[in-house]
Amino acid sequence: MDTTYKTVKSSYITISELMLPSHTNFSGKIHGGYILSLLDQIAFACASKFSGNYCVTASVDTVNFLSPIEVGELVTMKASVNYVGRSSMIIGIRVEAENNSQLMLYAHGLLLQNKTHSTGLPNTKIKMTIIQPRLDHISTHALHADELVTWFDQVVKPAVDLALVGAGAQKAGKHCKFCKVQGRCAAAANENLAIAKYDFAEPKLIDPAKLGQILDEAKKYKDWIVSVETEAEHQLRAGAAVTGYMLTRSLGNRTWLDPEEAKKVLEIYYPKEQITKSELRSVPQLEKQIGKKELETMCSGLITRPDNGLKMVKDDGKKKKYTAGEEFLTVI
Repeated sequence: MDTTYKTVKSSYITISELMLPSHTNFSGKIHGGYILSLLDQIAFACASKFSGNYCVTASVDTVNFLSPIEVGELVTMKASVNYVGRSSMIIGIRVEAENNSQLMLYAHGLLLQNKTHSTGLPNTKIKMTIIQPRLDHISTHALHADELVTWFDQVVKPAVDLALVGAGAQKAGKHCKFCKVQGRCAAAANENLAIAKYDFAEPKLIDPAKLGQILDEAKKYKDWIVSVETEAEHQLRAGAAVTGYMLTRSLGNRTWLDPEEAKKVLEIYYPKEQITKSELRSVPQLEKQIGKKELETMCSGLITRPDNGLKMVKDDGKKKKYTAGEEFLTVI
């Protein structure tokens, strides 16, 4: 009778599967029973591969659920033979939930960019690799194109659609800087306004050790303020009312329409060294020397002021108010 020796390494097997909404329980987490069914599948594959025979599950010793698995996570199971007897084997299985949605979004973006749909690539696997040289770590994940499209259509898109109308669960964090509705998000507002509630009552001087923490919060706060200002201006341009704010003209600095012609006119009245350096001085510089009204009188038709479009300002009741139309601007 020939004896065949096999190493444990020869029994190694790995499977990965994307967690979809159809796999969840009543609390929205991936159902433990579904994970157990996957465990049974990989255990069968590992045992059959190693033994070369059909195998069945006789018993399950211990399953420890350490943390919940969320929808959209890529679950990877790794199995190997731990013990071989006369008529049975013990299979050890490790379950890892990988949730690199950012990498998967990049991959989906490439599919869209190349106008490729999963139906055109039914058997094509997409490999996504993260290389971390400092950690001496390379991690590669692969899934079929149709799985990637399914994940986007069933997990990402519904969540985005809800976020854009202010619905669904909201959780503020570092990821907010990538969100298009950060400026209108209540959760982001509460998170960023928390710094305003910081208790500075005692002592009168802030502990230097806390300054770094405050600076970190302040940086996030400033970034959030920019997003709020951007959103407010966007709403004004769309015709919505933002209490206390309005759109007005943003005018640039006055400049010469025809510098050479202006130079000829000014040299009649002023010494060359007063109006030029290597070239004609700017309009604001000469206004200070000559006077604004006098300069405008002498150089009528030679001075222009660029229109930079509309900008949002505080409504003080003095400035002209504008509203942005699709094709033109109307003074109110």
